[in-house]
Amino acid sequence: MRKGCRSNLRGQALAFLLVFLFSIFFGFRLPVLAASYGVVTASTLNVRSGPGINYAKIGVLSRGQKVEITAKTGEWFKIRYKNGYGYVSGKYISPVVGSSRSTQASRTGIVTATILNVRTTPSTSAAIAGKLAKNTRVEIYKEQNGWYYIKAGSIAGWVVKTYIKVTETSRGTTPTPPQSSTNTSIKTISGVYAVKATSLNLRSGPGTSYSVIKTLPQGTKVEGLQVSGDWMKVKAGSTTGWVAKAYLVPYVAETSRGDGLRIIKTVYPQVDPVNVFNGAGFSTGVKATISGEKSFGVLEEKDGWYRLALAGREIGWAEKAYFSDTPVEPVHPVQIKGETAPASLTWQITTTANLTYTLSDDKLTAKIVLENGQIDNLTAPDLSFPVKSLTTATENGNVVVNFAGFVPLNLTVEKINGGYNVRIFPEPVLSGKKIVLDPGHGGSDPGTIGKVYGIKEKDVNLDIALKLKGYLEALGATVYMTRTGDTYPTLSKRVEYANGLSADLFLSIHQNSVGSPAYYSANGTQVYYYPDPNNQAQEKALADNLMVALNEVLNSKNKGIYTNQGFYVIKYTEMPSALVEVGYLSNAEEEKKLSTPEYRTKAAAALAQGITKWFLGK
Repeated sequence: MRKGCRSNLRGQALAFLLVFLFSIFFGFRLPVLAASYGVVTASTLNVRSGPGINYAKIGVLSRGQKVEITAKTGEWFKIRYKNGYGYVSGKYISPVVGSSRSTQASRTGIVTATILNVRTTPSTSAAIAGKLAKNTRVEIYKEQNGWYYIKAGSIAGWVVKTYIKVTETSRGTTPTPPQSSTNTSIKTISGVYAVKATSLNLRSGPGTSYSVIKTLPQGTKVEGLQVSGDWMKVKAGSTTGWVAKAYLVPYVAETSRGDGLRIIKTVYPQVDPVNVFNGAGFSTGVKATISGEKSFGVLEEKDGWYRLALAGREIGWAEKAYFSDTPVEPVHPVQIKGETAPASLTWQITTTANLTYTLSDDKLTAKIVLENGQIDNLTAPDLSFPVKSLTTATENGNVVVNFAGFVPLNLTVEKINGGYNVRIFPEPVLSGKKIVLDPGHGGSDPGTIGKVYGIKEKDVNLDIALKLKGYLEALGATVYMTRTGDTYPTLSKRVEYANGLSADLFLSIHQNSVGSPAYYSANGTQVYYYPDPNNQAQEKALADNLMVALNEVLNSKNKGIYTNQGFYVIKYTEMPSALVEVGYLSNAEEEKKLSTPEYRTKAAAALAQGITKWFLGK
């Protein structure tokens, strides 16, 4: 450490000591916030020994953690931390209502805006702590300069008072209505629905505490009348009552052609939940995720995909490989150990076998004792991820299959014709994660243009992003795109979009180029991240995982990981973020590779691998 640094630290220590002594002898206190609490809004938040980034880091908090705030100095909060105290930046703390009994709402209200931002402080420049939908009921605790401090469920913070309609004055704690866990007003609706559950209770009121009037079988047609939270008031024949709306689907008796839904066969899912897409391909995007269903009707088969129907309506497309023509029958013994393993693998065994699978680290060993010691057909279909390596061998009458990957696995075994159909598939390890993908450039901004083939960067970026979206959604993530076509959102709009979603990760996808012919041989991959003091460790880890995966899958040259304070989209996004330059369009060889769908698919798979490893390693 340099001499100047030591002097600076001694100066800081002396200043802190003087403040401490002054507070003892002269009664000086930091402003105290009685019974005040807050929730961390950043992905990670450093806890420091004093109110500033120059103080030592003594710990780290994660998004969603609740802290007790004991004092405030400038933009910093003093909080209780472990067996003592620490300081955190107030920019990343959303105040919440304390647990004190004396803290009560003064009024209640209803949100009148379509979507209302809840902010950490009473300012439009403050961080967004959450979003509320129209008609959400809120508790109002105080008013300040045209803002209300409110609480709705787990969300608390400041909202513009113009968008709140005050409904009543509280006389103490607002009682919980015996309906759903969501305090929302009753709204009149119209529409026809069908019961998708095997059976569904029709109740006298909107909640499980109300009596059951009757039970509706699957497929029952009902008329929607009102909605209250998670419950819908319906009319079933001549009987009116309330049902849990999660078990209803829009009723479709006939297609637009007027000839009804023609089911060509029934298929049985071998995974749960089932991702249903808008069209016959991953790039069309996930339309819905359906769980708990034992069978689906097939309306059409196209290019390895099924167009499916459920409970009297068309629901979308799903890949054929995830379904069987016969119900899945579990076979024992099946043993699974460990947690991590690879992509997808399917094989058929046409003779009776004893099956034992062992999962450990990044390798799966499947020992299959067959009567003839052979596997009749072994395939690794192109589902969500390429199999990194695959080897088979026969050991002591066992067929051993080894292959490496990077995500946890699920397994199903189906008994067919005296043999077995075995499928291993990735778990939805990214379930609950919100990821924003930003295909760079677009519209009137083509980005860099290839020197030999004239490939436009904007097109390469978008194609990779769409493929990556499919991969991430297959792993359970909710994926948002700053653009899905040839448009140009401004940089500020891209950032505003991501921040408004309170996403867990932001990735901007680009291609590189050099201007001078003397450097056209430059090739390889670069990754950039912004050195945010509150997220730097996480962002560095994200950049590392992306680089390793791109180098391994694409066999590309590592051109370095850099911090960058000039890239707008990674500087101003509030979540961990990175910008990748996949390859050089100024290099003829890399331009040729990037012009092919196969190479772009590999690039997307590599990015998915890097993102997944980062989330699993957090």
